Amino acid sequence: MATEFLTYLDDRLAPGAEQLNRRARRVATLAGRLLKASTAGDVRTVETTLRDLQALSLEEPLKAVAGAAESFDYRKYLADGFGADFEAACREAALPLEGYFPTYFVFPLAVRVDVENPSVLINRRRVGMLRPSEVVNAIREERDRLERSPFNAAEFLGALFKVWDNMNAQLSAVNQVRVRQPQPLKQVYRELVPFGRWRRDYPESFFAFDVQRLLLSNELRLNGWQCELERGRGGANALRLIDHEGQERLIASVNFVEVGE
Repeated sequence: MATEFLTYLDDRLAPGAEQLNRRARRVATLAGRLLKASTAGDVRTVETTLRDLQALSLEEPLKAVAGAAESFDYRKYLADGFGADFEAACREAALPLEGYFPTYFVFPLAVRVDVENPSVLINRRRVGMLRPSEVVNAIREERDRLERSPFNAAEFLGALFKVWDNMNAQLSAVNQVRVRQPQPLKQVYRELVPFGRWRRDYPESFFAFDVQRLLLSNELRLNGWQCELERGRGGANALRLIDHEGQERLIASVNFVEVGE
């Protein structure tokens, strides 16, 4: 069933826009003919083309489109109706969506509806199209872009090992005994990304996304050490990994065990 917004777009705005588009294309064609004829000195074609152009007024279809655009309070819709339509579009597309209007989350992306500047922020990308199905497509495109972005499992694993090793070295110094134990992944993230400005560019959800990519790569051995990513029971102290089907996995800690080459 079409929503009020889709009815506005498809039944009130689109017909006038299409008429205006056809008229504008015809004007562009005649304008090109006029230029060619005037350059060649074909005055007869100039006269007939001018008559045709004078008969093609854009005022009527432009006025119809402007009237249709003004007939719908899109800011009110965005504040009061968009959330339900968007959430329904996500369910229909089987897109795992969390949160409530205006702030949502589609792993690993933050999604926020900006009512003041009618648009949707997907991560840091501002999307002006508000048709819910188009917003869903934009989210998928952004997530696909992340999945296609370069990921070096060995380098990421090396970074995890370095932080894990440093954290254990600090514990060993405090306890005056050698410590080799699992370390909380959330703390590993904070050690890996120590500054707030860095975390804005690489939030914890992106770190969780890379942990998921590491698991999917099955490249968990580094220079004689086997990486063990251990599950957690509670979400507060664990990273939440969410697959395309919306299945959740909680990973609480990372450990490295010597296995030899």
